[in-house]
Amino acid sequence: MYTFSPERFAYKNFIDHFLASNTTPPHTELLIDFLEASHAVADDLRKLSEVNTDINWENYSGDKVIQLTRLSWLDDERNRVFASILLKGVIIIVTAITPTAESVEMFASRVGFTDACNRHSSFIHQMIKEAVAVNERRRNSRRMGVRSIHVESNIFASKLHAFCPRQYSDFETRLLILRLRIANEQYDHLTYGRNGRGWTSRGKFGISTFRDKAFDTAVELFADQQVVLIHGVYVQFSDELGEDHGGVMRDWFTELVDQINTRRLFVNDTGFDMIGSNRNTTELFVVGNLLGLAVIEGIGTGLRFPLSYMGFILEQKISLEDIALEDPLLYQTLRWAKEATAEELEETALDILETSSGEATPVTVENRDDLISRKLNSYEREDFQALVSIKAGFYSVVPPTVMSDNILTPVEVRRMIEGESNIDVFEMWLHIDLVGYDSSSPQIVWLWEILNDESSFTQPRLKEFLRFVTGLRYLPLGGFDRLERRITIAKLSRDDADMALPSAHTCVYQLNLPEYSDKEILRMKLIYAIEASPQMGFV
Repeated sequence: MYTFSPERFAYKNFIDHFLASNTTPPHTELLIDFLEASHAVADDLRKLSEVNTDINWENYSGDKVIQLTRLSWLDDERNRVFASILLKGVIIIVTAITPTAESVEMFASRVGFTDACNRHSSFIHQMIKEAVAVNERRRNSRRMGVRSIHVESNIFASKLHAFCPRQYSDFETRLLILRLRIANEQYDHLTYGRNGRGWTSRGKFGISTFRDKAFDTAVELFADQQVVLIHGVYVQFSDELGEDHGGVMRDWFTELVDQINTRRLFVNDTGFDMIGSNRNTTELFVVGNLLGLAVIEGIGTGLRFPLSYMGFILEQKISLEDIALEDPLLYQTLRWAKEATAEELEETALDILETSSGEATPVTVENRDDLISRKLNSYEREDFQALVSIKAGFYSVVPPTVMSDNILTPVEVRRMIEGESNIDVFEMWLHIDLVGYDSSSPQIVWLWEILNDESSFTQPRLKEFLRFVTGLRYLPLGGFDRLERRITIAKLSRDDADMALPSAHTCVYQLNLPEYSDKEILRMKLIYAIEASPQMGFV
């Protein structure tokens, strides 16, 4: 059994085996031994750190572990599994000895470990996915009160970016790291029984509300800022039978957004949700709660804020490249101003920013960087307090540590909150399973034709169809691939099928479709069910 000692680890025989065989990976058993030993080393190093013992990597490792990352067989695609095990073990050990992200970064740079990670980015990505899967299973377990998160989760969540800056710039990887950070915070903030003014179910904050009072209830419950929402919410609509296994919560999100839009908290005359005439700071704080919950739950809301708002909330500056796709004309103008000569700027007398008095400031070589930054990050002066309230609400749900190190950009967070606004029927069909029907069943053929008929199923109606089946009007970022599960269309067997309405179980994304005798009956019944579904309480 492994017993920690610096000398034993530094000059352990199996490390010498690694270095002696530069072109061929060692036996799998040896690699597993190394991985298991790395966990033991990491645990011992943490214990030593707790008693303030100075630890010096050079004193007990020499150059041998550093050399592990430079073995030539790591670069052979045929050795992917071996490389993954080795890199995982080295990461576990190194991060245990370097308690801060800054020290990890310095060490990684010194020993060239960053290059190793860049060469094996797919391994790193897979390791993070494995850690996410572990946390997701634990989150859904009834034993979620037991704190025994795998060491990889904490390591990757807090420090991987320092090791692998190029890999860290990949959105998919950073999104996985964000989920790990959220999972760690959820374990740190477990609550049972009462939670502020609400109740809890398995750590979630419980809400009981009438559907048409969803936002008023949220304001009443959330406004005292004493509730813990990091785990998400469990919703029960009064006078409705549905039990929340995810579907009711998603429908609650949709209701909240609808009710926010009726209160003139935001106006959308330019394609963006701008702060409106109702500047109720308490209600805007709850809007911030909703945005935070959208990030926690991975739910698209359809709200699309200007990038300057997102930059304010995340405390990040909007760059010129951030607006390249959003506003190509402004991007080209500002790009030209940034690269133009002094003579060209003087000839055009370009104005890109008005002062508070309405006067324009001519752009010069000396002031252009400042003016461009102010233009990209500007918002109305009277919006400041409203943005402060939204920001406070957001961070009362999402701990600042989750968003630290600029883990996601303002553009990416806005896309997460907004979700995907376009419903592609063909893509949706690729994510559908059939139960009781097959692809040649008349009812399935008719449904395909109906959903593809743009005269009756426009984008707004397709969104309502999606809501009917899943509780979501907007897909999460990434489309149907990011849904928790595939959509199921199940045969609803009844003798009087033509008299029945379709029903849905939003928690499991299931549409129960009667065996209609005619395409037009199916169309009529489906549209009626979709339009009536919020009142009918299908879950």
